[in-house]
Amino acid sequence: MAEALEACYHRSRDNARTPVQWSSGKNAGFTSGTPWLKVNPNYREINVAEQQRREDSVLNYYKRLIALRKSPEWSEVFTYGRFVPVLEDEENIFAYERRGEDRSALVVANFGLSGRVVTLPSGAGEAVLLSNLPEVKLSGGRLELLPGQVAVLG
Repeated sequence: MAEALEACYHRSRDNARTPVQWSSGKNAGFTSGTPWLKVNPNYREINVAEQQRREDSVLNYYKRLIALRKSPEWSEVFTYGRFVPVLEDEENIFAYERRGEDRSALVVANFGLSGRVVTLPSGAGEAVLLSNLPEVKLSGGRLELLPGQVAVLG
């Protein structure tokens, strides 16, 4: 029996799970009872209520991302558009176009540890639709990205 439990401890997905951290309240606002999975000790700093208050939070970024995907103007491109890799020779840059019938969107991400300036493919959009950082430097077909920055252009 002990051997079986030991195997479960090492192979169980529960080791990577915690209750949803809704607030900084008791048990992260997950339950008024006793949760069977341990609440992460960082729940006072990292929780849904805190993320909702901050415009630059991951939660609010995902909300904007989903809104863009569902918008009448862009839903066809992001749902049914053809995936076309671009800038494949750029180190630490992951970029692709989603090509729809009448428009395209370009997604460019910098996975490097330093800023990068990339020359965009001809015909790439000059409007910033979304970015995970507040400032996007885009001019004359060149895009400057900070480390970890992602920009969606249309």
